[in-house]
Formats: sequence, C-alpha cells, structure tokens
Amino acid sequence: MMHLLRARSGYLGLSCAAWLAIPVAPAWAGGGLVTGDVHTARFAVETNFTGGLVLDQGHIDLVVYYCGGVGSLTWGIREPPVATNYFMDEAYAFASVDSRETMTAALTNDFGFIGAGVGETFWNLNQNFVTDQLFLGVNAIGDVGRLATWNPMDPDRFAYFEGRHVRVDLLAVRGPPGGHFSLFQFGATPTVYLSTFLGGVTAEDRFYIQANAHDHFNWSFSRPGLYEIDFRLSTQVQWDDSITVTIDSLEAADGPGDIVRWPTDPCTRYTLEATADVSDLLQWQPVPGAVGISSTGPEVVVTNFPPTNSAWFYRVLAGP
Repeated sequence: MMHLLRARSGYLGLSCAAWLAIPVAPAWAGGGLVTGDVHTARFAVETNFTGGLVLDQGHIDLVVYYCGGVGSLTWGIREPPVATNYFMDEAYAFASVDSRETMTAALTNDFGFIGAGVGETFWNLNQNFVTDQLFLGVNAIGDVGRLATWNPMDPDRFAYFEGRHVRVDLLAVRGPPGGHFSLFQFGATPTVYLSTFLGGVTAEDRFYIQANAHDHFNWSFSRPGLYEIDFRLSTQVQWDDSITVTIDSLEAADGPGDIVRWPTDPCTRYTLEATADVSDLLQWQPVPGAVGISSTGPEVVVTNFPPTNSAWFYRVLAGP
C-alpha cells in the first residue's frame, strides 16, 4: 500500500511544503474478522429518559449497518407515515405497562434466565406482534459487496453455515439495581442469546444477523427503570489492500497545530499518524483523536495536533 505524505516545515503560515510518496506497511490487508465501535442503545421500562424520541408502538428495528469496517446501530422506523432512522442517542425503546408478565413456577424451568423470581413482574417486548406494544426487530443492511462469507461455527446461535454474518456482542448493561436484561427466541425450549442474570455479561452473550436479513427477538427486563446497553459489531470483510489515501490539504489552525483534510469512503476507517523524522518509520505516532475514524461526509477533517514549530510529516492509514 502506498500512502501519500505531505511534509510541512516552518511555523503555521509558512508554505515550504512538499509531497512525498513513501511505501509503508499496510494498515490492514486481505480479509478477516473486523470489530467495530461500541454503540449504546437505550431502553426505558415504564420510565422515561430525559430527551429523545420515545419508541413505544409499531414496528421499529434496531438497524445493523455494516460496510467494510465501519459498523453502526440506528433506530429504524419502518412504517408510514415516514420511514426514517435515528441515531442511538436520539431515541429510545419503551416497554410500557402492556408488556408486563408474571413469572410463575412453571415458567422458571425454561425462563429463569430472565432474572425474575416466582410471582415477580418482568417486562417482555415480544418477538411476535402484540397490539399496543413496541414490536422491535433487528434489520441488517449495508454494502454486501464489502462483506465476506464466513462460518462462525456457532450452532447454539444458528450460525453454523457459510454466509455474510454480522456478530453482535453484548459488552455492558447499566440499569436499575437488581435489573437484568435478556434476549431470546421462542422454540421447543427458548434459545437464549443474551442474559445478564446468567453469570453477568460474558463472551457467551452474542447473536448473529445475516446481511440483508431481518429477525425478531424477545427483549426482557426484570425491573422497571432505565437501561443503557452497549453492543459491538463484528464481521468478516473483503478489503482491497491497494487503496491509496491522499491528503487533500494542510493548513494552519487558529491555535498551535494544523488542519489536515482528506476525501473519505464511508466504509473505511482511517488513522492519521505524524512524525518529525520521516527517515525512521518506527517513529510514526497516531494523532490523538484521529485513530480509527470514519466519516459519512465527503472528507475527514482533523485539527489541532502537533505544534508546528518544527517539520512534521503526516500519513493516513486506511483499513476496515
């Protein structure tokens, strides 16, 4: 992979700059399992968050978007009058009084993982449509051409065949005292994907969704209150390791530092690195705040990093 570098010497306004082309090791090449950023979904059980659109009825999706290495989660409203998407912090899922269930002795044999004791109330957003409840699905969309087929070899979660799988890992749950969260599907016996009651959050808390697929689950909570749930996406990608990133422009910032811009592909993550000694490739250091960044806009803009009281060289590493 060839990365184009721009050297800038002098202090701020000086223009003695030159383009250099230096071969460096690729940030990533070929194909492989790539892990995305952490995304937080908010769920409210008979309690409201301050601010944000309340998603409490109709068919709503947790939209898994993945192309290349940039994965994201959004809330997707599927039904008329307007089909639209919201960022995670712009809306939250709401479990109303209509989603209340009571744990019985008979249910504990198969549903004890929910974390409610006999006679206690729990709240379940059902995988089947129920009038006056939120019908919450999971919908995977994106640039399928950027994903590779792979076999997770995870039969307990129905991921045991070649396909364009996206894995969704549960990382953390912040909720009311004594509150547990679980995700499961009905069957002869329930298939449990996520349960904080069974040993807390572990590496076993994960589920899969196929690219361009749609599915429904039961989302259960053992206490009323507010829940913040952290998810992370992973998938196998196909990657062209011949990509070249060109730094479009370098200019003075208002304070110490430079502004660096380069055009972006929304399916790519970038890391900006800087060095004062271009002869030593081991001296390249990531620029704080510019590691693994992506942009849905036409360019990435990074500002206010190393003071320009000496010559600095910059390079951009591109990868999934």
